[in-house]
Amino acid sequence: MVRQRVSVTLLATAFTLPLLLVAPSPVNAGSNKRPKPRPERCLDLAKKIGPSKVWWGRHVGKRDLEPMFNWGPKQEYINQIGCFKTRKSCENWLYWMRTDFPHSTYYKPCRRGL
Repeated sequence: MVRQRVSVTLLATAFTLPLLLVAPSPVNAGSNKRPKPRPERCLDLAKKIGPSKVWWGRHVGKRDLEPMFNWGPKQEYINQIGCFKTRKSCENWLYWMRTDFPHSTYYKPCRRGL
């Protein structure tokens, strides 16, 4: 009985081990992922780099909340302006805001200068 279990285990290992060794490696999805920048305070950034060099965008949207209980708000609302040093950071921020708050979306594209 014990000998039979050992042989079944060895047989199963013999068949699955080659599959694990030749399995294709997963694609590195993280390399194509956009960074999620944090916006800076607009006035502080304007003092640092000058108001004409500040990139800013605005996002208004909602997202559904997970219903832990049956009371309280069912959606979270956001209305935020983000200021950045580069256009790319601003566009990445707007991308993530539209992804995180996809309902009733209104946004202003990134613009330079306050």
